[in-house]
Amino acid sequence: MSRKEEIKKAREAIDFALELAKAKKIIKNNYIEFDYNGNKYRVRMPTLEEEELIEKKKALKLNKMLSEVDEEGKPVYLFRKQWNELYKKRGIDLDEREARIDHLNIEIETLLLELAKTKDKPEIDRIEKEIIKRKQEIAEIMSYIIDKYQYCIEYILFFFYKKYLLFLVLEKLENKKWKRVYKTFEDMLKETDTKFIATALESLSYLVDLRMDNIIKT
Repeated sequence: MSRKEEIKKAREAIDFALELAKAKKIIKNNYIEFDYNGNKYRVRMPTLEEEELIEKKKALKLNKMLSEVDEEGKPVYLFRKQWNELYKKRGIDLDEREARIDHLNIEIETLLLELAKTKDKPEIDRIEKEIIKRKQEIAEIMSYIIDKYQYCIEYILFFFYKKYLLFLVLEKLENKKWKRVYKTFEDMLKETDTKFIATALESLSYLVDLRMDNIIKT
């Protein structure tokens, strides 16, 4: 299975209850619970201390990348704008694709509002199909963009931030107590169940704005 197919399959596997939860405003107490393989998990809002820790980790990651040079003394990593200009010279307009994603997200928000207002089953089915259709297109575009930008500084920081945040706030219910799923960040990076990570990140996205432009300021 290709990377594009894995991303698409993971997104399709996410239960629509998350969308309904957002539409009906049932997110409470700054956390979202979800079930996975018979176990109960949750993601919660980070504390101020955790947010400060993430920013420090992100700064260290950035400094390390900026200090790396090749044998000729040229930077190993480039910023997104630099990659964007290189791609435009090759006839690839990534700005246009990102604008399409923004448009699709606006359409999804509108559909979710419609979904929250109706109780008609055929209409609910129609709206859900329209949302799935747009989410699939977003996944396909994102897969393309990620592939093109995967080595730029912003994207590396972006995915580092999301993963480290998830490590801090992802918890599992054990013996009636919530406990962090992974003891260390390195343990989470070794996780082979990508569907579980995708499901947890999807839940987290309803609590924290995980759009790259709101996380990485350039």
